[in-house]
Amino acid sequence: QDSQTKIVFISIRQGFYFANPAMFLSKKGKKMLTESETAADILKKSFIDTIRTLQKSGKKVVILGQAPRLKEPPKKCLSRNVTLLSFPYKESDSCDLDETFSAARLRLGRLFFQQLADSLESVYYFNPGKYIHSLFGENETILYYDENHLSHKGSLYLYPFLEHDLMDFGLSQ
Repeated sequence: QDSQTKIVFISIRQGFYFANPAMFLSKKGKKMLTESETAADILKKSFIDTIRTLQKSGKKVVILGQAPRLKEPPKKCLSRNVTLLSFPYKESDSCDLDETFSAARLRLGRLFFQQLADSLESVYYFNPGKYIHSLFGENETILYYDENHLSHKGSLYLYPFLEHDLMDFGLSQ
């Protein structure tokens, strides 16, 4: 119990774990599953219990949402040789961020975490999807390392938005 720590950040690959909640469980956790309590129930309960424990110790909690998902890794998309031989061009060949595709994969986690933040005091959910709408940032900087992780430059791009949101939420230092 560190009294110096005021804010705790929680982050998971929400798209993956909410689609595959049993992957979050240990062998012991999987043995505890019952017909009435699914892996998704245990996953959600674990987050709620963790956050409440942190709150009891006086911590504020920031849940970092997952960055929007790309359909494929940037290296694959950017290295695709677009020539006359690749026509007819299909929209699915694009490096554009498909927000419908991404939202469908992140929906369960975003919904759960946003509801959690709305219902618990001193909990904020940061949704990077409000600020990232492309593979590219300023000066054509590539924001992604792979299809679901930001690059270092992507993290630097997102930081001012996170900092601003935390100040608005009253979580500035």
